[in-house]
Amino acid sequence: MGCSFEANSNRVFGISAQPLSESERERLGMTAYAGFRVTSVVEGSVAAQMQLAVGDIIVGINGTPFQDMDEFRKLISSDIASVKAVRNGQEVTLYPAMTF
Repeated sequence: MGCSFEANSNRVFGISAQPLSESERERLGMTAYAGFRVTSVVEGSVAAQMQLAVGDIIVGINGTPFQDMDEFRKLISSDIASVKAVRNGQEVTLYPAMTF
């Protein structure tokens, strides 16, 4: 399942992602919430500016974990201050590029 999302100000969030399987979530200790593995990032998108990378596992938006795709869509439809992801086994927090 690929997904491309509108972010704040009608900007495309710009990822394709796959939901984690239950066994992947258990292995990562994520049994209480969902996660999505990034499979592609659209050049010039919000996600690209935040330096999301293929293989990252998105686990939260603005400090809030999500249970499913609907919650994820709601979270990215507002201003995105941060994305929490797991990259190479380490949790990272990514921020949008500042534009002036």
